[in-house]
Amino acid sequence: MPKSQSFENVILSIYKPISTLTLLYGLISVSFASIPIILLLNKYAYDNNGNLVCDNYVLNSYLYTILGFCYIALGMLLEQKFQIMFMVIQKGLVALIIFAIFILVTMYYMFKFIETTNPNEFIKINTYYALACMIFGFVLTTSIMMGFKINVLYQAISITIGLTFLMAFIGYKYGHNFITVDFDKYLRYSLFGLIIWSFVASMFIRDLSTRILAVSIPGLIIFCLLLMSYNNKLRKNAEKCKVPNYPKEAIGLVIKIGNLLSDIINILMVLRGRKKGNSLNFRT
Repeated sequence: MPKSQSFENVILSIYKPISTLTLLYGLISVSFASIPIILLLNKYAYDNNGNLVCDNYVLNSYLYTILGFCYIALGMLLEQKFQIMFMVIQKGLVALIIFAIFILVTMYYMFKFIETTNPNEFIKINTYYALACMIFGFVLTTSIMMGFKINVLYQAISITIGLTFLMAFIGYKYGHNFITVDFDKYLRYSLFGLIIWSFVASMFIRDLSTRILAVSIPGLIIFCLLLMSYNNKLRKNAEKCKVPNYPKEAIGLVIKIGNLLSDIINILMVLRGRKKGNSLNFRT
């Protein structure tokens, strides 16, 4: 029979370093998964002279997004091997806050570098893009591994893919009909509000499952709306494109889809778990 584990024990159980051999197998697998994406980008994003083209703008943005998730997988493999986040968590709350600020500042500059670098500087801009995705992979590792441990990961991935396609279709096809204001600005305000709310919830909502839902459900709604708005913007950018910056478009999609996946994992985790006292318990 499957045994019941508390939320805290599940967290501890996922922080076991993988072997060097497992890391090697993971790196080889990710490399092979990346090859067809790179070949498709070479076919659709560049002309015969190696210059970027605006044709298939949305397709190329999403191909770069898929490549971004390959980089995220690399970041997760490195995190599982070297346990950076776990070492920081063990140092306490102050260390975790400092590390979080460091990650936010680093991601901010990665975003800036991707945005301001000439897209035709292939090696430079793709290095920034890969680093940004790998750092995001470090951040996502705990959530992804929790989903895997509790057997909700594949369900969460399926829901995330479905919502991504749905929001992409609505935003691209119909967004111009109802997104008539700076939708992203208000959604960013909502996102900042959600971050503040997550701190408030941690102080005032004692029940763990309620606290997770109180943060993850609004997060899911906000990131769905952000995806819809972003795809409307993709359509507009495709129409006025001169020199495409596909890594810039893709990193926005990667961050939104990754956060959406994390929120869905959290929600499914609560729905699957059963509450005992102040802990969530899971069948693993």
